[in-house]
Amino acid sequence: MSGPADSVATTTGAGLLAMAADLLPAIVGDGPMLSSDVHATLYSAARVLPGGDDRGRAHLVADQAEEMFAAYLVAAGETGPATSPRRTVRGWVTGSPMWAVARGLRDAAGYFWRPGAHQPL
Repeated sequence: MSGPADSVATTTGAGLLAMAADLLPAIVGDGPMLSSDVHATLYSAARVLPGGDDRGRAHLVADQAEEMFAAYLVAAGETGPATSPRRTVRGWVTGSPMWAVARGLRDAAGYFWRPGAHQPL
């Protein structure tokens, strides 16, 4: 059973995924998607949250959101699990167009935002 802290983490992570979907075009620009672009975008989004001036905390929040994104990708059947959440995300991102990654981030946000949302791994 989840407690209040789990609910806050899921809500914050879902919001961060949605923010990252909106920021992704600015981070990527006209270039191809790099495997690190998702984490860089999540980190940029985390920097605007309360407490985002703490770079270590922003990296931790971005890491947690990336784990949620990996869990979504596996649950949605977009990819199989890799040896780590980061490898799961990076493997899926490689070769994907930016618009597809942005859509994936939005879909993941919706997956975790809805009532009774699945908890992050």
